[in-house]
Amino acid sequence: MIHTSEEVKTLSHVIAVKGMKEAEYFPVDREFLNPYLIRISQLNPVEFIFHNLERVNPTYTNILFLCLPEVWENVEVDDLLYMMNSFSNTFSYYTLIQFTYKYLEIDILQLIIKQAEKSEVYGAVREYLQNQWNVIIKSEYERVELEEGVEQEYFQYNANQWNYIKQKLLLDERVKPALTTYDGLEDYIWSIVE
Repeated sequence: MIHTSEEVKTLSHVIAVKGMKEAEYFPVDREFLNPYLIRISQLNPVEFIFHNLERVNPTYTNILFLCLPEVWENVEVDDLLYMMNSFSNTFSYYTLIQFTYKYLEIDILQLIIKQAEKSEVYGAVREYLQNQWNVIIKSEYERVELEEGVEQEYFQYNANQWNYIKQKLLLDERVKPALTTYDGLEDYIWSIVE
């Protein structure tokens, strides 16, 4: 079970509350986060990621993570499994699925399903994948916005930095590259949840 420090909880709360009021891009952007970067870098990244996955707001959490690639630089697959063992709600699974598949572009879906089977959330995770498979992939429009558009500016998104994190995670044989187009994704999802 992950024990989240008071420092992680407090800083995460401050960022979430102030970000919604002060960030130029709702609910949070990189420029708003700049004054917090040193404090964030001093936190345990697994605790920080876990706590924010548990916040039950996928939109906020995904944007927060996109603004903070450095938090993900030393995260390994075993860290993700450790987090899943400590999840207290299904939304944490949903957010992890969406962030890892859509933004990190890695496929750990079978690992997630295996972890979910050990808990009471398997049915919900299975249903989410069957019904929401189309939201776990970036559309071409989303890709352009993130890499060249307004989101690139507000998140200070660096495709090379995220690709490095992806390639590092792909060194683990349990991780596969995510599909990056809709072709075949629905069939793949159904094949792994049946």
